[in-house]
Amino acid sequence: MKLSLKKLTEEIDYLDGYIGGVRQELHFTQNRLFEISLVSNQRELFLTSLIEERTQKLIEINSLQEKIDSVSKVDDLKKKRESLREDIDKCFTKIASLEAANAKRREFVNFKLSELATKVLEEDSGNEEKFKTATTLSSEIDFAKDRWLINERVNYSDSSNVVKKTALHLAFLLLAIQDRECRYPRFSIMDFECGDINEGRSRNLQKLIVSSLKDAENYQLIMTTSKVEPSLNNDIYGVGRYYDKNDYILKG
Repeated sequence: MKLSLKKLTEEIDYLDGYIGGVRQELHFTQNRLFEISLVSNQRELFLTSLIEERTQKLIEINSLQEKIDSVSKVDDLKKKRESLREDIDKCFTKIASLEAANAKRREFVNFKLSELATKVLEEDSGNEEKFKTATTLSSEIDFAKDRWLINERVNYSDSSNVVKKTALHLAFLLLAIQDRECRYPRFSIMDFECGDINEGRSRNLQKLIVSSLKDAENYQLIMTTSKVEPSLNNDIYGVGRYYDKNDYILKG
């Protein structure tokens, strides 16, 4: 009986020791698990920190990219503005050049019209003294005011005004024929019935017109008058039969 009790006591002591060892192992294992848990938490915290930092960097990158895009757009706009400025400068230069050419052309046209018209006036058979020296007098053609000043004078006698107007119209026709850059049509209508111009003066004016155009081509001129120059009263120049004063179209 004593032997059994001793054996039980030894077994109990053994078991107590074994349990103690197991408890130590359990405690060690728990501590290790805690340490591992701490390390895992630190890793998660580190990963979380990295993710947050990455997110922040991405936000900064996107923000910088937007700024870069904005700067790029501004640069593009600046380049476009410079290009437009260059185009505008070219336009202004071209406009200035065209205006200068236009002014030069206008001056030339006015000079040629005055030259051609005053030559016709000097061949006039009337009594207007100024016409006899027209090429030496000042001449100003003002299209805006629809007037032609000779020696700073616009109006003359009615018959002289007919000659003056006809001379200018003839000058326009001659310039259109002679100058390829002239856009005035090679066509003119001249009426000698107004202004009470006498027969001799009217016929002389008709001869002047025909003489001025004798070598010209590709033009059309219509003259209306009851005082036809005899050398023009034919089928070459006339359109239909000429009717004298008492020669009516409709007869009773």
